[in-house]
Amino acid sequence: MTTSYAQALSAVVRLSGAFEARGIGRGDRVIIQLGNSPAFIYGFLALSRLGAIAVPVNPAARRYELRRYVELCEPRALITTADRLDDLCDGGSYILPKDAILPVDTAGEFVLPAQPPVSDRLSVDAVAVTKDEPAAIIYTSAMDGCPLGALITHRGILETARASADIFARQNDVFITVLPLFHAFGLSSSLFIPLHNKAPLHLLGRFSPKAIMAALDAGATVFAGVPAMYTILASAFPEGARFPRMRIWISGGESISTRTQATMMERFGIDIRQGYGLTEASPIVTWNIPGRPNRHGTIGVPMPYNQVRIIDHGNDCAPGRIGEIIVKGVNVVPGYYRRPDASAIHIVDGWLHTGDTGYCDADGYFHITGRLKDMVIRRGFNVYPREVEALILHHPSIKSVRISGHSIPEPDSTFTESIEAEIMVEQGRDLSVEALRAWCRENISSYKIPDTFTIHSQALRQAGTDC
Repeated sequence: MTTSYAQALSAVVRLSGAFEARGIGRGDRVIIQLGNSPAFIYGFLALSRLGAIAVPVNPAARRYELRRYVELCEPRALITTADRLDDLCDGGSYILPKDAILPVDTAGEFVLPAQPPVSDRLSVDAVAVTKDEPAAIIYTSAMDGCPLGALITHRGILETARASADIFARQNDVFITVLPLFHAFGLSSSLFIPLHNKAPLHLLGRFSPKAIMAALDAGATVFAGVPAMYTILASAFPEGARFPRMRIWISGGESISTRTQATMMERFGIDIRQGYGLTEASPIVTWNIPGRPNRHGTIGVPMPYNQVRIIDHGNDCAPGRIGEIIVKGVNVVPGYYRRPDASAIHIVDGWLHTGDTGYCDADGYFHITGRLKDMVIRRGFNVYPREVEALILHHPSIKSVRISGHSIPEPDSTFTESIEAEIMVEQGRDLSVEALRAWCRENISSYKIPDTFTIHSQALRQAGTDC
């Protein structure tokens, strides 16, 4: 299915009319629990026209995660698909009123057409918002066990897209949009940049080498992915394949192996350029920018809209000396939704304290060396042990849980990362590793499930192994 920008705009305008008819307006939060689809794009942009705030969440988020998001942002509505309705039930009732749950298909009890719905008003005037008003809330950084909602402003979205497009995009570019759009990296690199340039994009619902190959054959020129995608593509591409139309290969989300970069260059002529960012920076901070040497093992140089410093005990570090990475610029969020306490801790005098450690070399390229924050990265997503503890404690047989994350630096500039869980069961209860893992699959996003479980009880003492 092919859609023109004019058709997409018409759909967005009509959808904003439908949302307005349901009482959604300026400042209202609306959770979008959708995968990569036209409905996600139309929904996000329609909310922006009304001055409402999109809250994109993982379409695979489970009931306890969704309940927490609802408690934190108090949404006016939640857009989802009918197959996810069970996850919106808690104790036999829905976590939002029925008329606030909007499936985008017709398979559920609540019906919102799969195509952008029309209203009696075929158009609604766009609300005039200031650039510093939030366009989205993206939950991240659950270091204290409670997710923090980063306030992504219209200015942050615009400046990131505009500067990135100025650096590398061309008018005849064609993007492959396969990174998840509920994630800040995918939203910026694979949606807002092509939208800014009115460039065509191949919208893929999920990652598959076959779909990527089809997009490459159809003339794609820009691809942004996470390291795991490149590892799979290295095995899937035919030996000696070349992609002459492709100009830019971007990697982010976590550190990419220098071995993977070298392999992709040697076997396919693919020059992967790594960057670094985080949700609170809208999200791109540094990048191995085209036109400059691509330094494997580095995260590149600062983007033009932000400053980057390395500090230790408040003082700037000399080149080569390790310290904390801090960032300042129009891309840095003003804070976290309804969390002035956390905002004051993480953003000081406009400087975002990332909790990541690294250094700047003599040529101005930045390197990541580790983390001050208690976090691991899995499949490009941040996982915070305290949040996982809070989620697993919902299990009725568990008395206490301790989650530990481990990040071990490797020589190829990546980290080996794992999550371990130590469980204490309530007296008189038995719980097997297999049963707990099955419960986790039902109630927690898969990337947050620990790699290993150790369960302690009076009647049972057993350890789980990697699955």
